[in-house]
Amino acid sequence: MRLRTKPTFIRVGEQEMPRKKKNIDKYVYIGILIIILIVGLWRMSRTIFYVTGYGQIMLPKVEIQPINDVRILKYYVKEAQEVKQRDVLYTYVESEVGSITYSRLLWQLVLKRKEKTYYEGQLNKKKEDFERMKRMVLLETYLPYNIKNLGEEIEKTKFQIIKIDAEISNINQEIIASGIQHFNSPLSGTVTRIYYEEKEVVLKGQTIMNIYKIGEIKIKAFFEQKDIGVIKKDKIVIIEFPDKTKKEGIVTNVYFATLPQPPEFQKKYESVHRSIIADIIPFQYEVEPFEGLYKMSVKIYVPKFSRGGNK
Repeated sequence: MRLRTKPTFIRVGEQEMPRKKKNIDKYVYIGILIIILIVGLWRMSRTIFYVTGYGQIMLPKVEIQPINDVRILKYYVKEAQEVKQRDVLYTYVESEVGSITYSRLLWQLVLKRKEKTYYEGQLNKKKEDFERMKRMVLLETYLPYNIKNLGEEIEKTKFQIIKIDAEISNINQEIIASGIQHFNSPLSGTVTRIYYEEKEVVLKGQTIMNIYKIGEIKIKAFFEQKDIGVIKKDKIVIIEFPDKTKKEGIVTNVYFATLPQPPEFQKKYESVHRSIIADIIPFQYEVEPFEGLYKMSVKIYVPKFSRGGNK
C-alpha cells in the first residue's frame, strides 16, 4: 500500500531583526551633565573674571522740617507726586496763637456758609411761591398786594445773601492775614512720604515730608580687602538688582579706609567684617528713584581684566 504525501514548501528569505530600543535615559543623563557643566563653568567664570561685592542704593533725600512749631493747614501735593522747585507743598500757621486765631476764623466761616445756604433755600422757595401766586391772581384767587409783599420779602432775602457774601469775604481776608504761610519746594524731585495729616501740629525739627531728588542715584558698595587692586576709580561695573535686571555703572570714588559692613551683609555668629568702600553711579541714571529703592541691596560685579574708562 503506497501513501501519498503532499509536497512541502519551504519559505526562504531574510528574517526581520528586532528593533533596538532607543536608550532615552542615556540622553537625559547626558543632558543633565551638560547643564551642570555649563552652570559650573558659568559660576567659575564669575570667580575667574569678576570680583563680586554688595551694595546699597543711596538716594539724595531732603527732609522738610519746620524751624518752629506749626500747624499744617492744607497739602497741595500727594505721595509719589513729582514736584518742581518753588512749587507750593503746603500752607501752615507758625505759632499756637496763630493756630487758635485760624481755628476761630475757620469756624466763623463755616457758620456763615451754612447761613448763606439757608437763605438761598428760602429765596428759591419764595421765588416758587411768587410764580404760583402770579398764576392765582390771574384766576382772582389772590389779591395783587399779596404778590407785592412777597416780592419785597424776596428782595430782602437777596440783600441778606449779599451781606453774608461780604462777611465771608472779610473772614477770608482775616484768615489770610492771620499768619498763613506757604511752603515752597526747595528742589525738584518726588514726594515719597508725608508724615502728618492736615490740621495736625508739627513740632520744631520733626519731619513733615521727604523729597527725593530726581535723576541722581548713588550706590555704596562693599568689597573684600584682598580685592583692593581691582577696585579702581573709573572702572566700569555691572549692577545686579534683586529682580535680576542688570545695569552698567562706573566707580566714582574708592575709600581705602575700611568700614564695617551693614548688618544685612554680615554673617551670623561671625566677627564684624570690615570692607573697602566704593561709590558707584549707574550710567545715565537709568533707575528712577523712589522710596522703595532707598538702601535696596544689590550685587556688584567688577571685571578683573577689562579696562576702566567713561562710557
